[in-house]
Amino acid sequence: MRVEIISIGSEMLAPEGVDTNSLYLTRELNRLGLEVQLKTIVGDAKEILVDTFKSALHRSELIIATGGIGPTADDVTKQALCRAIGRQMTLDEEVLAYLKDRFASRGKPFPPHFQQQAMIPQGSLVLKNPVGTAPGVWVTENQKGVILLPGVPQEMEYVFQNSVLLRLREMVKQSQILDRRVFKVVGLTESEVDQLLKEEIAELKGNISLLAGWGEIEICLKFRGRDKGETESIFDQYEALLRQKLGSHLLGKGEVTLEGVVGALLREKGATLAVAESCTGGLLGSRITDISGSSDYFNRGIVAYSNVAKIEELGVPQELIESHGAVSPEVAKAMAEGVRRLSRTDYGIGITGIAGPTGGTPDKPVGLVYIGVASEAGTRVERFILLGSRKKIKFQSAQKALEMLREFLLPE
Repeated sequence: MRVEIISIGSEMLAPEGVDTNSLYLTRELNRLGLEVQLKTIVGDAKEILVDTFKSALHRSELIIATGGIGPTADDVTKQALCRAIGRQMTLDEEVLAYLKDRFASRGKPFPPHFQQQAMIPQGSLVLKNPVGTAPGVWVTENQKGVILLPGVPQEMEYVFQNSVLLRLREMVKQSQILDRRVFKVVGLTESEVDQLLKEEIAELKGNISLLAGWGEIEICLKFRGRDKGETESIFDQYEALLRQKLGSHLLGKGEVTLEGVVGALLREKGATLAVAESCTGGLLGSRITDISGSSDYFNRGIVAYSNVAKIEELGVPQELIESHGAVSPEVAKAMAEGVRRLSRTDYGIGITGIAGPTGGTPDKPVGLVYIGVASEAGTRVERFILLGSRKKIKFQSAQKALEMLREFLLPE
């Protein structure tokens, strides 16, 4: 069955707009074994909505639309659907009575414009919404289903769970579920992961996808199975294969984070950490302390942004900065060793660099970052040229520092 979702609302076309409803619906539909083929975001423009519904009915068997069924002038979803399928709107007396009772129970007069919410497409099934005022509707057109749900997430979820889910189960006669698992990779680019997994990508075709993020790659796998046990078994097999192909670059699965993995390794070893940051301005310490219980292993973070702070707080020799510059491997090494010595921790990290957009030179361009990791066994310093905005360079610098520390902590 071809399924698509239409998210309606001009607010979601704004830069700050986020379509959370379609994410929820996709997850629930996958559990029924239904795969969403297309998602569309449409503003509150009736003519565009009419064309959108016509196109959706031409290509899909099930369409779920959210939003635009409220009482205001820009709520035109039901009218647009009726125009698309050639039906009239009719007044549902039961819905109207519910709306009037709802206002009366609150001691408020019934606003006349709310009667719009009792108008439904002729011949449709009303999906009750006791947590709000906008009922959903289920319209059948040429053996295809169109489900209109409220745009408010709490109301949408309630109507879906209590009025839609059971009907969908009966309709699809579920014999399989569609399950997903996400794996996270660090220390490799998307193209490098693609090359290492090219045979698996060719074999799995539409069942595997790569998503590049800041400092990590997500590998998304999806499989069908009779039940959760069968899909889990398939995922476990591929996880073993991914570990074989990617080695220590495979960070973990699900909601795992790099700072969480590093924290678990530190706790497992009973080791402690302190950090000295310059260009990252405390971001590394912030990420480390995002993990609950990080005080078990994190001693302190020092933001030594100026040269004076590096000298006074960390004991970096002034002549070292004068000879090599604040952004240099020598200073990164001295910062890592200085914060470790000061804090008496097992590990120390030092970060110095040029986050931009100003401050770069031909010899030391924007994005040049040196990171040192100090331990009892010695100090390792790496040089990076990072690209992007100031915010991205700062994030990637903290990411690289955590990656380096993770390499120190992983068993050989």
